[in-house]
Amino acid sequence: MKLGGWGRYPVIDAVVRRPDRRERVYETIERADGLQVPFGMGRSYGDCALQDNVLDLRGLDRYISFDPASGQLVCEAGLSLDQIIQTFLPRGWFPAVTPGTRYVTVGGAIAADVHGKNHHVDGSFSEFVDWIELLLPDGTVKRCSRTRNKKLFQATCGGMGLTGVILAAAMRLRAVTSGWIRQRNVAFPDLPAALAGLDAFSDWTYSVAWIDMLASGDRLGRSILMLGEHCDDGDLVPPFPQRPALPVDLPQFVLNRWTVKAFNT
Repeated sequence: MKLGGWGRYPVIDAVVRRPDRRERVYETIERADGLQVPFGMGRSYGDCALQDNVLDLRGLDRYISFDPASGQLVCEAGLSLDQIIQTFLPRGWFPAVTPGTRYVTVGGAIAADVHGKNHHVDGSFSEFVDWIELLLPDGTVKRCSRTRNKKLFQATCGGMGLTGVILAAAMRLRAVTSGWIRQRNVAFPDLPAALAGLDAFSDWTYSVAWIDMLASGDRLGRSILMLGEHCDDGDLVPPFPQRPALPVDLPQFVLNRWTVKAFNT
């Protein structure tokens, strides 16, 4: 089948194998003709998960256990953050770190050690991972944590799949009382003001700035700083309407200096 990353480039023809059990992953690798690269939901910015032979881990999507006292969720690596949010947000729990999309697997989030808009406060995804179950190239499976196989744990978090295949993980969720985010937008006229604003509002849990680097003169780096906090009340599952999806990718020429300048404006 054809596979690509978030940027849709490159798109390659790949042989894809999707084991449906952790116990079958090594068997699947042995049967493959050549090296297999672990693949999740295809949201990587680059082509790091693309090769002729791909090990699709989305079949490993089971919950294993949950501790409501600590918020620790143990699950298989192919489970997506979207599935976790759908299951646990109605129960008052939310991932401690979420990247720009919820359509990523737990294994992919660990391998890339993704960050969220709360990086300046809470750090990256691995800060909330207690342990991982890692399949090594020789077929052995090791439990890795900050106290057990520590160096292997540290090398795997952000290791882009080079240490082995993540089969399962224990991660801590954040307790919330609402599914809503209280948002504040602050505009800044230029880059120095935007950078000062990021410092001034650093006590907010979530912050991200859209910075216009195509503006010129005194307007260079004009920005909108978007801030967010979890609300204390409100529905845990807000009644968001379904947004219509664009059925096709727009041609590449649509993205150019002039359309980006218009969007920034």
